[in-house]
Parts: sequence; C-alpha cells; structure tokens
Amino acid sequence: MAMESGLDARLQKRNEAIKTAADDAKLPLKDLQKLKIHETQKGEHEKIYTIEGQINGVELKITKEDYGTRTLAAVSLNGNELRGNEKMRVLQAIDHYLQREDTANLRHIDEVYEEARAVNQEFDRQHDPYNVNVLPLVDKLFGGE
Repeated sequence: MAMESGLDARLQKRNEAIKTAADDAKLPLKDLQKLKIHETQKGEHEKIYTIEGQINGVELKITKEDYGTRTLAAVSLNGNELRGNEKMRVLQAIDHYLQREDTANLRHIDEVYEEARAVNQEFDRQHDPYNVNVLPLVDKLFGGE
C-alpha cells in the first residue's frame, strides 16, 4: 500500500511539473498533450521531426531537420509559414514544453523504478532462503541472536 500512495504522490508531482511547463510556455496543457510527434531517420546522422496539432484552435505544424551539427526548422500556423521572431517564439515555447515533459516523465520512471527496487530488496531480505536460514546462523556463530 505504501508503494501505491508513493506512486500517487510521484504521479501528482510529474503531472504538476508538466502543467507548470505548459503554463511557462503560455499554452493550454490539453492542447499540448494532443500534439502528434513523428521522428524519421533521414540518414546516418540526420533526423526529421514533425510536430502537428491544434492549439487554441490554431493548426500548428513544425518540421525540424536535425543534421547533428545544425538544425533547420519550419513553423506554420493554419498553413502560413512563420519567420523571424514569431517563428523563434513558437519553437522555443513548444521545445521548452516538450523538454520539460520528457524530463518529468524520465524522473517519474526513475522514481518508480527506485521504489520498486527498494521493495524487492526488502522482500528478498525477509524471504530469501539464504537471508532467512543462513544469515541467522552467522549471527549466532558470533554470539548474536
């Protein structure tokens, strides 16, 4: 039961981190969570990322071509390509949200794994035949109970 309540608390912490990321980006969380993200390997070191969806009723499409040392990006809203500061503002907001969401998810997974590992170790300590039958003999050999 302790693991379940810990899981609920960690999940709440993860969800709060993701909501904060959306708030920081000044974009609605429900729309950000519906974005479709596709990654395509173009060459040995080249990838194409496509991010599509609707935010506040505006159709968003971002295409990023990552060449390892440089990245080219195109951003359009309702089919109209953005340039300059507007393009950078949208890219930064979406990238910021996606990076923070990934970080929150990875931390959540790590925390769940660590607690499960601790629970398994405690179970093994209490139930493993060596721990139950042999270790008490070593303690008894040296005068312990």
